Amino acid sequence: MNSRWTPRIGGDPAYRRRGVGSSLVRALAELAWDRGCYGMWVGTERDNTAALATYRAAGATDEEDFVALTWSFRNHD
Repeated sequence: MNSRWTPRIGGDPAYRRRGVGSSLVRALAELAWDRGCYGMWVGTERDNTAALATYRAAGATDEEDFVALTWSFRNHD
């Protein structure tokens, strides 16, 4: 299995809505394909419309069966 991890991608507000983010994600997808990866996924908040629009513009489709589970250890004494 080929696996890659990109921790976080963000954009400077002055350069948003110009297609930079979707171009970057599209390039990452092409690189993953070229390196033999079988797919890629991304997680974001349901109300993050900017991120959703970026990923959809780059060719992503919604995977309705996906569930993200998390553990939070911030309040550990």
